[in-house]
Amino acid sequence: TENEKYYFLTQDTIGYVDQGLTLCPGSTGPFHVNNGIDMGYKCENWRYNNTGMEALAYANGFVYVHRGNQIQKRNFSTAAIVATAPIPGGAFTSVFLGGNNMENSGIDIDDCGNVYVGSKSQVVKYDANLVQLATFPTTFNVYDVQVSTGGQIIAAGSTGNSGSGSR
Repeated sequence: TENEKYYFLTQDTIGYVDQGLTLCPGSTGPFHVNNGIDMGYKCENWRYNNTGMEALAYANGFVYVHRGNQIQKRNFSTAAIVATAPIPGGAFTSVFLGGNNMENSGIDIDDCGNVYVGSKSQVVKYDANLVQLATFPTTFNVYDVQVSTGGQIIAAGSTGNSGSGSR
């Protein structure tokens, strides 16, 4: 981020570490709190070979978290949720043996501060306050979203599930 911090999101934690990766005098260590999402350790029917997800972005002092069916705007310093909005067509399901699965992912922020997130059938555009501005349909589950400096949206994803021969 612009303040020399690396933000991270794990199954149950959100936080950041300083870019120096060492403790400074008087420092108590990396900042981390419970993320309230409780992600499972395995994500069936998601990306090929269950690769990582794109669910975290930073802009203008805020951290945005993609939770499958919800986009969250969080205070940078405390990770407290300051705003949320539903992701149309997004999915967040409880799984066997605990935890939750996100069935779609992808997040990017353009030069104007607009937030783009993937769902199971589209890319959804919000302003910085999470007011929905537009949708862009796809024929696949979106797992990765990038917005070019020229404003073009690139969405990647797949069809099928872990039992499909090809996706």
